[in-house]
Amino acid sequence: MPPNISSTDTHSADSQDVVSPGDTFGVGIHITESDLQFVVHVPSDIDSGWTNSTTFQTQIEAIVWDHLEKSTVLKRLAAQHDAGTTISLGRMTLTPDGTVHNTSLVTIEEL
Repeated sequence: MPPNISSTDTHSADSQDVVSPGDTFGVGIHITESDLQFVVHVPSDIDSGWTNSTTFQTQIEAIVWDHLEKSTVLKRLAAQHDAGTTISLGRMTLTPDGTVHNTSLVTIEEL
């Protein structure tokens, strides 16, 4: 199982307040008896600029597969994990305009 991934929030140089350049989404693969499902964990305090959940979920999925080789990841997870398991692939921070501020995804070696 991949290691825990730390938060991507940063601190302002002259303040103790947390500055978050977007929303951080967790991503993973859920294994069922019949298929593999891409899952996006949405923060409860999501920015109101995200008006269409299908749009941002599709965008997040595209970013993940730009960083990871989809077929290799899915084959490994299907072979190594039982149905009912959800495997974390990591986190990414985005703003509603589509800007990616940070990605922290597993590597093939960590799967």
